[in-house]
Order: sequence, then C-alpha cells, then structure tokens
Amino acid sequence: MSDTPGLGAYRKTIDHLDRAMMCLLAERCRMVAWAGERTEAWEELGHYEQGSNLNLGRSFIDQFGALLDEAKDWPNTDPLEQDQDFGASLYTLDLTLFLTLSERFKTVRRIGRIKRIYQVQPLDSARWDSLLQARRQQASGLGLDPDWTSRLFETIHEYALELEGDIQS
Repeated sequence: MSDTPGLGAYRKTIDHLDRAMMCLLAERCRMVAWAGERTEAWEELGHYEQGSNLNLGRSFIDQFGALLDEAKDWPNTDPLEQDQDFGASLYTLDLTLFLTLSERFKTVRRIGRIKRIYQVQPLDSARWDSLLQARRQQASGLGLDPDWTSRLFETIHEYALELEGDIQS
C-alpha cells in the first residue's frame, strides 16, 4: 500500500496535524478544570455552527467534546492559577482544534479519493496500529492519559473511516 501514489505525502500531513492537535489538547486539558458546562458554552459561542461550517458532523463534535470533558477529572500535574480567566483561551483552543480536525478530515477525503482510484481498502490496519502507538507515546510525553488519547483517536479514526467509506461508495 505504501506504493500507492500520493498516499505517503498525505499520511505525513495527517501525522503533522495530529502532532499539532496533541499539543493543543495538552494545553486545553490544563485549562478545562476551570471551564463551565461545555455543551451550553459551545452552543452559546457558536462552536457547533462553526464545526458544521467546517464539515464536522454534530455527533462527531459531541463525541469529541465528551472526551474533552473527561479531562476535568484528571489530577492536574501542572496546575494553572484559578483566578485567571480562561474563557477566551478555551474558545480559541476549541476553534483551533476544530480547524485542525477539519484540515485532517480534508486530507482524509483526499486519501479516500486516491484509495478509490487505486482500489485500496479504507482501513490499513498496520498503519492504524502504528499511528495509535505513536499517539499514545506522544500523549505520555505531553502529560495526557494514553488510554484517553487512544479513545480520542479511535473516535477520530471511526469518523475518518466513515468519510473514506462514503468516498469509496
């Protein structure tokens, strides 16, 4: 499958976007303890609308948000000061995460088109296993829970496979 023209470059793009997203997630998870009710805030701030404008499905956004909510319960190894107002920073981080995910899924769609042309199946198990292991290692280095990171990337991966499958049909 590595011989398929164009896949290598797009896979590198996915890797770079994932690394950037992991750094954003680490920073966001440090702040989440001071956040209010995320669903209401995202509704009021227009995050769901922004996500929709970026072609992110509402159910994916809800799954992604629920995973972010889990970070509230983590012991914070590098606590931030409680008297700081993180509202604007959280807003910016969340939108940046949405933009990064949108770019990732645009790349997934490009990969899906290449796979359709060359009749390659959407799931490359070896690539997925390698990617997930790399994300778990990066998570540890950033202070993120590797199991949580696996669940997060499984959610992202399931959505990506849906997109590739839609293109394959």
